[in-house]
Amino acid sequence: MCMVKVIVKNYVKKEKVKHLVEMFIQMKNNVEKYEGCLSYNIYKDEDNEKIITLIHEWETIEHVDNYYKSSYFLEVLEKLVEYLEKESEINIYSKIS
Repeated sequence: MCMVKVIVKNYVKKEKVKHLVEMFIQMKNNVEKYEGCLSYNIYKDEDNEKIITLIHEWETIEHVDNYYKSSYFLEVLEKLVEYLEKESEINIYSKIS
């Protein structure tokens, strides 16, 4: 099995952190139901409370692509804009060994 790890670093407006974390927690239940999703976790930066990072693992890059093309993800993306100070950083990694 080829595993893919997606790391999304979000720079959140200070007054929106609590609300966005709540939204991400709700998302966790939905995303983990997608085919190929192995895990979906939410992390806060220990030095900067405005940085919330999502780390999710998928069986294959095709599963990631299917999720990112889903109507659910596109709806979330539209809402996300109001919470962020700047664009999120997204890195996608494929497991080598």
